[in-house]
Formats: sequence, C-alpha cells, structure tokens
Amino acid sequence: MRRLLKSAVGVTIVLGVLAMANVAGAITGGTLTPNTLSATGQPITVDFSGKDTAPATATNTVAVQQCKFNDTKVGFDPFVDCSFLSLQSFNTGPIASGTVNYTGAFVGIDPDNSEYSFCAPDSGVPDFQSGFLRIADNSSDQSDDFFVAFNCSVPEIPEVPYPALMIVASAALIGGTVALRARSRRSTALA
Repeated sequence: MRRLLKSAVGVTIVLGVLAMANVAGAITGGTLTPNTLSATGQPITVDFSGKDTAPATATNTVAVQQCKFNDTKVGFDPFVDCSFLSLQSFNTGPIASGTVNYTGAFVGIDPDNSEYSFCAPDSGVPDFQSGFLRIADNSSDQSDDFFVAFNCSVPEIPEVPYPALMIVASAALIGGTVALRARSRRSTALA
C-alpha cells in the first residue's frame, strides 16, 4: 500500500512539473498596428506581452504566423489552419514584452497550398475577410499561443470631384437636347 502511495505521489509530481513546463513561456497579450490587411502588403507592428523571463524556461524568440482560424476552433492545427510560409521568428532576447515588425502577412491566395485566400473574394478558392495572427514564443508549441484578429481593408472608391460631375451632366443634357431637336425637325419635315 505504501509503495502504491509513493508511486501515485511521484506520478502526480511529474505530471505537475510537466503541466508547469507546458505553460512556461506563454504569450498572454498582443496588439496589431494596423489591424487590417490591404493589397499593399504593409508591415504589421506586433506588440506582445506576458512572455516568460524565468531563466530555466525563457525563450529568446517570438514567432508570428497568419491563420484563418484561432485555437478556439475545435481541432485547431497550425499546420492546417495557418500558412507555414507566413511564419516569421524574431530574436527578441528573454524579455517579457516588446514589439516586432511582421512582414509575412499576405493578401490573396495562400502561398503554401493555394487552398484559401485572404481579402480576395474573386480568387476562386474559399476566401476569408478576417483572420488571426498567431503569436507564440515557440512556433511548434501550441500551448502558449495568443491570437489577435485582423480584418481586410475595404478598397476606397475614388470620389469624383463635383465640378467634373457637373460638366459631364451638362454635356449629356445638351447632347440630349440637340438630339431631340434634330429628331423633332425630321419628323416635322416628313409630315
């Protein structure tokens, strides 16, 4: 009985240490500037916080990756739900918070496998008008991910200057009037 109790306590301690090691290094916060993707492919400033700085568990990197879903999706898998070619790792040192400039965001068809796109409804594949940037201290460890949502920017329709619109409308009105008068003269001459 005593041997069984010692074994149970030993297993409990090992599981507890493994659970703590799994949480170590977790990114607990983040923001994006801007939080919209546009066709220009501008860099995105990613602010992160909550990174572990304990000497035994701290990492010196932050990884950022573009995903179509976050980890609240049942069965989330970064190898399926994120673009591998958008993954960028940054050497940040063992700091708790900081900023990185992410240039891996893409607009259009996923460069990995061409199975989906972002911000490209006419691409011919399933399109996402929003998504997530996955921020982690280790790209292969899914237990410490933090996701920040982004949206697609809506292209602006250029505004036509009011004076130009008035000139076009006036020309159409004058052209229509001239055509009606010519028609009226022809029908009078025939009668």
